[in-house]
Amino acid sequence: MEMARLRKKYRPCSKEDKCDIGQGSCEQDDNLCAKGLKCAFRLGGTEFNKNQGEAVHGIVFDGDLKINDTGHNDICYNPKWPDPPDHDYEGKLVRSILAGGAKSCGDNTIYLILDGVRRPVPDTETYDGMWDSYDYIIERPEHAFA
Repeated sequence: MEMARLRKKYRPCSKEDKCDIGQGSCEQDDNLCAKGLKCAFRLGGTEFNKNQGEAVHGIVFDGDLKINDTGHNDICYNPKWPDPPDHDYEGKLVRSILAGGAKSCGDNTIYLILDGVRRPVPDTETYDGMWDSYDYIIERPEHAFA
């Protein structure tokens, strides 16, 4: 599945006119995004040093909003990308990453989803005794498994 692209115009979202993937500003409110999407709070660059802004899972910044634009620019995204927003992870091994795709700070816990509940795999020995590879782990932002 191809990465979502930002819409060409940055616009505010509302409950009456919800934003689609790559649209914003969603003001840190998931309810302003279309069904199954989440609002990614992100920092853009800074006026003083033009640092690169934060990436968002599954989004290419090629519209009017560039990744290093200054200020806060929250956009709607699909935390399950490249899977569809309604994808089910039942029976799958999962691990959370940050919305920008980086490994989560500190928590590298691997979970098995059973009956809709994330159940932690207790330790490396347990994992290695059950599965022969770490390639089975699906890494998505935390919102994907909520």
